[in-house]
Amino acid sequence: MVTQAEKNYDPKRIETKVKRYWDENDCYHKTKSHFEKGKKYFFDDGPPYTTGSIHIGTAWNKVLKDAIIRYLRMNGYNVRDQPGFDMHGLPIEVKVEQALGIKNKKEIENFGIEKFVGKCREYATSFLATMTEQFKELGVWLAWENPYCTIKNDYLESAWWTIKRAEERKLLVQSERVLPWCLRCETALADAELEYWNETDPSIYVKFRLKGTKDEYILIWTTTPWTLPADLMVCVHPQFKYVKAVVEKDGVKEKWWILDSRLGEVAKLGGYNVLESLEIKEGKELEGLEYEHPLFDEIPYQQKIREKEKWAHKIGLGEHVTSENTGVVHTAPGHGPEDFEIGRKYGVSPFCPVDESGHFTSDAGKYAGKFTKDADEEIMQDLISKGLMVHKGTIEHRYGHCWRCKTGITYRTTMQWFLKVSEIKDKMLEQIASVKWIPDWVGSGRMNDWVSNARDWCISRQRYWGIPIPVWICKNAQCKHREVIGSVKELSEKAIAGYTNGMDLHRPFIDAVILKCRECGSEMKRIPDILDVWFDSACASWAQLSYPQTDENINKWGMQADFITEAYEQTRGWYYSQLGAGTVAFGKIPYKVCLSHGLVVDEQGRKMSKSLGNVVQPKEVMDKYGIDSFRFYVLSASAPWDDLAFSKDEEKNVGLKNAHRLFTIFWNVYYFSTTYMALDNFDDKKVEWNKIKEHLRAEDRWILSRLESLKTDVRNNFESYELHKASRAIEYFILEDLSRWYVRLIRDRTWVEGDVPDKIAAYKVLHECLTVCAKLMAPITPFLSEEIYRNLDGTLLSVHMEPFPQSYPERRDVNLEKHMAIIQEIVESASNSRQEAKVKLRWPVKRLVIVAKEPIVVESVESLKKTLISQTNAKDIQVIPPGSQWDELILNANPKYNVLGPKFKGKAGKIAEALRKERAELLYTNLKDGMHTIVINGERFEITPGMVDFSTALPQNTYASEFSKGIVYLDAELTEEIKSEGFARDVIRRIQEMRKKANLQVEQSIDVEVQCRAEIASLFSARIDMIRTETRARNLKISTEPVQGKIVTPWDIEGEKFTISITPL
Repeated sequence: MVTQAEKNYDPKRIETKVKRYWDENDCYHKTKSHFEKGKKYFFDDGPPYTTGSIHIGTAWNKVLKDAIIRYLRMNGYNVRDQPGFDMHGLPIEVKVEQALGIKNKKEIENFGIEKFVGKCREYATSFLATMTEQFKELGVWLAWENPYCTIKNDYLESAWWTIKRAEERKLLVQSERVLPWCLRCETALADAELEYWNETDPSIYVKFRLKGTKDEYILIWTTTPWTLPADLMVCVHPQFKYVKAVVEKDGVKEKWWILDSRLGEVAKLGGYNVLESLEIKEGKELEGLEYEHPLFDEIPYQQKIREKEKWAHKIGLGEHVTSENTGVVHTAPGHGPEDFEIGRKYGVSPFCPVDESGHFTSDAGKYAGKFTKDADEEIMQDLISKGLMVHKGTIEHRYGHCWRCKTGITYRTTMQWFLKVSEIKDKMLEQIASVKWIPDWVGSGRMNDWVSNARDWCISRQRYWGIPIPVWICKNAQCKHREVIGSVKELSEKAIAGYTNGMDLHRPFIDAVILKCRECGSEMKRIPDILDVWFDSACASWAQLSYPQTDENINKWGMQADFITEAYEQTRGWYYSQLGAGTVAFGKIPYKVCLSHGLVVDEQGRKMSKSLGNVVQPKEVMDKYGIDSFRFYVLSASAPWDDLAFSKDEEKNVGLKNAHRLFTIFWNVYYFSTTYMALDNFDDKKVEWNKIKEHLRAEDRWILSRLESLKTDVRNNFESYELHKASRAIEYFILEDLSRWYVRLIRDRTWVEGDVPDKIAAYKVLHECLTVCAKLMAPITPFLSEEIYRNLDGTLLSVHMEPFPQSYPERRDVNLEKHMAIIQEIVESASNSRQEAKVKLRWPVKRLVIVAKEPIVVESVESLKKTLISQTNAKDIQVIPPGSQWDELILNANPKYNVLGPKFKGKAGKIAEALRKERAELLYTNLKDGMHTIVINGERFEITPGMVDFSTALPQNTYASEFSKGIVYLDAELTEEIKSEGFARDVIRRIQEMRKKANLQVEQSIDVEVQCRAEIASLFSARIDMIRTETRARNLKISTEPVQGKIVTPWDIEGEKFTISITPL
């Protein structure tokens, strides 16, 4: 049985009530159990870092996932929905360092690794609890009591097994390479861990003297003067044209080798005059030329390098050289990935005189002990003093920074551990093609491009809080055998010291575990590095299944997730790391469908950040507008793969306001429905469709047809992951179809007393609309849907246990929908004419004339005439078929002087005057047939069609408005009958307002007295029954006498004074 709803939409009250209901009835677990026999569906949750409270982006991400999972369940799927949390790595370490006031690794060592790691665990765990509660607050249903956490031993064990698989496949290597390096965190980084923004750096052009010459130089350009101490070669492009030119400055001449196209510009920058070009050579002809290192005297180690390296201080060839600046690149193999490869090509060992903190080592000679960037100015001054600086300036360019601490990175040579992605790249590209990417360009474009250009994955980090790399190295320098451990069982069997059952596998505890070398019998010690934190989440799909510790879960669900969704920037992050780890471990990508959503930005399109002051907290939004409004907005505002705009300025959050307004309107429909259903003790379960079918009116059949269209639209859009379209379809149905049209059409039917079939049919249809909407909205707005479903006497414990609304094709009536759409257009046009005529809708109009452009207009009006009359409040409807005109339009004939003059000369004026006196209809008919003759003073004149223009004018009190398939004419003539009904309806409205203000129950009867002028009172004689019925008045008195009722209110209606009293009974 339906009970009357609360009058006003109060999201906070509803959401609190529903949460309590869910908790008290264990709805989440019972819903999962309800679908446990369904088809298995493995959802893999991309784990957020537990570094603080959730933000708009993480909230959107989880709401998107929750909506899709709820939809899947309602379609019968048994969804595996274990949430995940990333709890390791620099994201946590940096936060803990800030909390402890720690500035560098040395201070961590002094603080104690064990204590530091303990603080990291404590921090990560505390925010795990915080974030879990915040996600629950959003209405997100996941297995919160059992999340997968990357800090748990069984998770570490799965990651170890993956590293073991890499070792077995000979894909794990230790190698010296040049990598991005964070000087504050003192660790290697991957390319994907760099964030770029503009910085200002030096921009210098420097001369390197060619060996054996006095005045011949090759010019280089660099933004990193601090890398010049490590310079070992110079590179030119093999195909570029290089010129040897004579230049002069201050009377001194010298010769330059520079890219031919850049000579003039660079000379101008340095204040040089170009005197002549001596010769031009391709870059490959310069290979092997030797130069003098510009800082040779300042860095004694360069002497040793020259002695042992054949190609040191010589010109080499490189395809990476561009045609900018000088077309010549100074090459420091110890400080650049391309430089490193050039060095390897020419057999030049990298020279890296920079330590982990970014300070020059003793090998840097004069600059030893200085921070690299701080040494820039001194190096530049040395170059100036040597006369080698051509030009010194600055440049603003994009520069890489550590993704967590935001410190500018450097590139330096270090010994690291790698997964040989280069060996499996073709397989990875093949696997990308096997995934359904949404949108497609993420896979075919971004992902494909990233993998095609990917280097070997550096998986080692020189930090503390992370998964320890399970590699033990023999201490015997002559042996150096390594052992990769793939499980706790293997560790326990091979450990000879330091291992205890159930021990924490993190540093520093794992560092104490000693193995015995099977090659030489010496002790083996674990390397100190931990895994790249991206490797943690890379193993998520099988680690959360506790594989390989047990086969049970992976046999049940498989290692490939059916669905994942994260921001499109994860092409370089989680998408890529999963692809790499999955290909290493299983030979395939660990997901089948990948939906990439956008980023949350402000109204200017900028990514949200605290530094910009544009961050919006989800709680602020939800406290103001409600959780369902927030959920609806983030799912409907844009396509999932587009960026989502949020403003700090509440006035600009129109979408949130519209969502709240939508639910207020929906609630008003729901309140209206439940009010009358409760009054009549309506029980939907006792009313069968086949018994009320013959009582369904056109509007009932129309809304049921529209409901079928909505079901199809919502389902199709969920299936294509276009949740914005699904949400908007629901919004349109509620606002336009249900609230603004159907409820208007049936309102009078709900006022009828007794169990009239016509009214019961309207209740049945309205109940169906509300129930189906609640189910369709359930994945998007779970709180409001649950509240409405429960109060409409839903049969199951929760709306989320319901099957997604099934289709009833027999209810679709496409022609009826087309006809009703035309009626709605006509009503809109009539409304526009009413506004122009200043006639309120409560006052009827004498007539509506519709001139049709197409036959369907005639069909629509004929089939839905009662609806059109009721909604336009017109006394009569007249339709003019296509090709005909309304004969009451006033036709005017307008002589064309510019045609009559040349033809009839001086007689044209009299002819025009005669034409104006002719009946316009006769003129029109005759000219339509070809010619009209007029006679003036016995003389005949032949008038042809081009001599007269025709126009039409509206009859008095008539107004016109066009619609897509015709014109609507509204006859606003005010008759006594119309005045009678108009005043009656206005009085009814005032009485209803008085009832509302007095808080009377809908069914409560009243006595009414109305005082007005005698002339006006006489108009009501035929309207007494209508007023009594619509106001539930038992007695009604209309006269010129003062009123005597309990509640008295004076009113001004159309310039007439009324006093109305009501007395509740």
